[in-house]
Amino acid sequence: VAGNVLENVTLKSYPQVKHIKDQMKRFGADLVLMSGSGPTVFGLVQHDSRLQRIYNGLRGFCDQVFAVRMLGERERFLY
Repeated sequence: VAGNVLENVTLKSYPQVKHIKDQMKRFGADLVLMSGSGPTVFGLVQHDSRLQRIYNGLRGFCDQVFAVRMLGERERFLY
């Protein structure tokens, strides 16, 4: 289980962060969290096939969208 205790505070003041999180989930992310105190949001996917859909969906309303791949053994990063 992953979480960020600062999300509750940030999401109340910045609804656009919640919107990004909701969109990432809708487009297929398995896990979506805000990084630190925000405004960066990241998502994890178990299947590469979802990556392009999430990336394209976010590019319509986010200034910066990046797709990255974790290095190392894949099994270590799945939940």
